Amino acid sequence: MKAIILIISILISTLQLPAQTNGTVRLALISESPDALTAADVLTAELSGHANLQLLERNEIERVYREQGLSAGNKDYLKLGQVLGADGLLLLDINKTPQATNLTTRLVAVKPGAVLLDEDFSWPLKDMTGWASLFATHLNPFVPKLAVLLKDAIPFLWSICVPPSSPPTRWKPNGN
Repeated sequence: MKAIILIISILISTLQLPAQTNGTVRLALISESPDALTAADVLTAELSGHANLQLLERNEIERVYREQGLSAGNKDYLKLGQVLGADGLLLLDINKTPQATNLTTRLVAVKPGAVLLDEDFSWPLKDMTGWASLFATHLNPFVPKLAVLLKDAIPFLWSICVPPSSPPTRWKPNGN
């Protein structure tokens, strides 16, 4: 039991460490729905002042959509990120359910193809400018991790608990 707690503590500590990067990180903000455009605009204004970020222009993103035949219905965001030469994508969407309406934000590292952050915020936001400022600060430790190459990424598998009735299994990299 002590070993499991130690391993979990090490993993959590490792996730909190910033990655090393020497240059600016190219980030594309993408509004997945027209309802999220306002949040994307306010967040773009907030992030544009960060020295370690190069935000891709909306016109450039739309041009690539047209040239590659991509559409909002064809959500191949990794392909879009690769064509744009982006290190990361910040996807914003409004999700409506009978229980709530939320602004969903997803930060995707393009090169390893990993979601680094996936969070929901109650929509509409009461103070969009304040939210953008806090969210930009929250993104800071994740920004350098966007530049990590797949070959340098460390894969790990979360397995917190297994029901006692389940037989033990081993993960095999080839999926068999």
